[in-house]
Amino acid sequence: MRSHNFARTMLRCAGRNIVASQSSTPLRVSAQTFRSGLSYQTPAISAPRAFSSSSVSQKKKAKKNVIEEEDAFEEQQNDDDDDLFGGVSSTSPASSSSSTSAVASSISRADFALALSEYRASLEWEMLDRGQFPSLVKWRFLASNADTPAEFAELLDLASIYRDRVGSLGVESGWRLAFRASSKRLPEVALNAFLDRYRFGLEYDMESLMVVQEGLVRKLGRRNREEILQSAEVEGCPVQEVDLLGVIGGGEGEGEEGKAEAIAEHHELDMPLARAQLSIIDRMCLLASLSTNLSATASIDPVLLSYVTRAYIQTFHLDQSRSKSRSNPLLTNIFTRTDNLVSLLTSSAQRSISSSSTPSQSGAKHISQSQRSAALRRNLRSTLSYVAVRGQGGFKDAHGKGLDPVRTLYRLMETVDRSQSGLLVRKVEPLLQSYQSL
Repeated sequence: MRSHNFARTMLRCAGRNIVASQSSTPLRVSAQTFRSGLSYQTPAISAPRAFSSSSVSQKKKAKKNVIEEEDAFEEQQNDDDDDLFGGVSSTSPASSSSSTSAVASSISRADFALALSEYRASLEWEMLDRGQFPSLVKWRFLASNADTPAEFAELLDLASIYRDRVGSLGVESGWRLAFRASSKRLPEVALNAFLDRYRFGLEYDMESLMVVQEGLVRKLGRRNREEILQSAEVEGCPVQEVDLLGVIGGGEGEGEEGKAEAIAEHHELDMPLARAQLSIIDRMCLLASLSTNLSATASIDPVLLSYVTRAYIQTFHLDQSRSKSRSNPLLTNIFTRTDNLVSLLTSSAQRSISSSSTPSQSGAKHISQSQRSAALRRNLRSTLSYVAVRGQGGFKDAHGKGLDPVRTLYRLMETVDRSQSGLLVRKVEPLLQSYQSL
């Protein structure tokens, strides 16, 4: 009797194990495919066939698939951003040394302070009158090892003394400061130095401007509220002459401020954070304008400008059709400003294509071509997704002539890198077609 009961128990256990193994297999496959970025396809199950399918439901389904594809691409984009400027090109020994020093300081804080004081002593008139000029190699070493805002301030003070008593510190010194400050999440320091280069003697090239622009857009992308609010307190914050977060169509008075606060609360908009984010974007606009000093035609660089449009779009979620941003009256000016920037970017890209000059490519030493083209592809992808949502009819040049942002920006990407251009088209074209069909 006992053997029969034991046999029945074994059969029941075996049956449960078979069912459990069959149900657990898809779960293991699903977890594995999720880690690899794929979606597990469940076996087809026969279902009653519908007599007809609504075109509206098909459009909604297609739009949902595109949105899901956007989310997956954004995750891949964030992964790529981590190592975009994590290391510099190994084409020159100087660039490789700056890469290692930008990750971690090679000297202690006490030794760094001692080196600063020694360098300051070497700038005394008594030493200079003897013909003993301080070495720029030492200043660049210090620039590659600064950590705190106070250390950067001390370093810039030495640069201003050097500029006044010896001369310019050159482009390489500007790159060292830009790369180090951006890696320490202080790109505003480098921007202020470039804006006042006649005081500090730090020259810049397109690579230095690009690494600072990347540092600013990353600060927005991290969405660290405390960090963004602190950025607004850094010296050199642009003064906003026009309130982009104002209420449209209302009168002036104390009631408007309360109305704006009520709208912000309804749309869950953090007004202090939004204003601090706008101050960072304003810094990015100032930096992009510096590229006109490096152009023979005094035209703005489309690569640097593409960072600005991306910053507006991703910060305020302007490329999401179902986002609260589209119905928020406080963002009306933001949409208008972004439309104008997309038009400016398109016109700048047209000039760059017609002049047959690849943006930001000449004289590259630290940033590789693949890094540059990948950054441009990410920026243009964000811009074109915004164009898909807004439609192409509202973009015009300074003379009121209609522009074609999609075709022009595709050509710009192809001019820079054909392989990245193909990837851009594959990601953006389904999105454009889905919104055109709605």
